[in-house]
Amino acid sequence: MLSETFKQYKWPIIALTVLLVGLIGYSLYISTTRAGKEPVEVYAVPSDTTITANGQPISRGTAYLLPGTYTIEAKRGGFADYKDTITVTESNKQVIDIALEGVSESALQWVKDNQKLYLEREGRGGTRAQEKGELFTQANPITSKLPYRNILYTIGYKLDPSDPNEMSITLEIDAGPGYRQGALQKIRDLGYDPTDFKINFKNYESPF
Repeated sequence: MLSETFKQYKWPIIALTVLLVGLIGYSLYISTTRAGKEPVEVYAVPSDTTITANGQPISRGTAYLLPGTYTIEAKRGGFADYKDTITVTESNKQVIDIALEGVSESALQWVKDNQKLYLEREGRGGTRAQEKGELFTQANPITSKLPYRNILYTIGYKLDPSDPNEMSITLEIDAGPGYRQGALQKIRDLGYDPTDFKINFKNYESPF
């Protein structure tokens, strides 16, 4: 009876087994080839632009790169070459969004005929800038209250150059020696602890 049942469902069983083996194999392939890598969204106009990261080709869509610094280059006949540098980290998802500039007569005409693609790219850039600004303010809420100025001192901020994600800040206090403590107290009055920040006192060594 069992033999007859197997014969009846032989091919569906074989097909299901092959499918499962294929899924397991694909999952293993993905887990090994993407181990330790971060997703990077890649856009390109024109769509057949050749893109490389540190000399290795990457495709439009989602590329997976190990954390580190990459030189991104893009080329297509008739268009100006593109070159930029990005830093891939675990905490900051990178986006490569390239729109090449036409150089030859035919490329310039292509750009003219495909302005919608260039406008879409600008829209993506605006959306990313807004999202990054919101994340930056969430990470550094004090920035919504700075710069603060009065006749005695000024409190501002700048990006911390040691943070490749551009999400950390250094406070800058410009005040005479007799008013620096007043500036620190103002930070407390704003609801923040000065010791939580890197602080640069202009022409003065920070006690923190």
